[in-house]
Amino acid sequence: MLKKGIVAIFVAALLVLSFGCQSEEKQGEVAATVNGENITMDEYQSRLETLMLSYEQQGADFEGEEGEEMKAQVEQMAIQNLIQQKAFMQKAEEKNSIATQEQLDGEIEQIKTQFESEEKFQEALENNQLTENEFESMLKFDLTMANYMEENVEEVEVTESEVQEAYESYAQQMQGMEEGAQVPKLEELRPDLEEMLKGQKQQEQMTQIMEEIMENSDIETFI
Repeated sequence: MLKKGIVAIFVAALLVLSFGCQSEEKQGEVAATVNGENITMDEYQSRLETLMLSYEQQGADFEGEEGEEMKAQVEQMAIQNLIQQKAFMQKAEEKNSIATQEQLDGEIEQIKTQFESEEKFQEALENNQLTENEFESMLKFDLTMANYMEENVEEVEVTESEVQEAYESYAQQMQGMEEGAQVPKLEELRPDLEEMLKGQKQQEQMTQIMEEIMENSDIETFI
């Protein structure tokens, strides 16, 4: 559970960061370089298609002027996401945090048990425009991320005053949404409030870690 929570928060940290320098020069099939390693146009197009599909499944429409603006934002998100992942994986390799094949195989088997058959699993990949290799690559990144963050993110604690402040803020929001709303007692909400506050503190650490990784990376984009 800890690893999955760390991954979720770290992904959030990635999404709020914007790094890299733009170049007007085109480099053929290279979309960007990170510390001398290439990100290909094929990788970029694949990530862009995956992101656009995800947005469309949530009701996004890329038609019209507003749609074009949204598409431009998703295009920028796709290349930034690849750059951040490349830089992170390079750092993880330095720290010997790369997920092992044993970890990867075990996670894949666990995921496959959630499907009725191998055919259903393959169908799910197809519906998400993913090949099995692409899926395994994404999963390896997630597992590597969990390894790295578990070793580098410090345990956090929350104080009683922080819990009380969060509870009062929640109570105000509830009463603001509906006059006379019944607000659960603090002790009922305490576990959720503590988990939320710990998550916020972990995310702050992760954002700082990613900032340091990116600041120390030589990045150039060509799209």
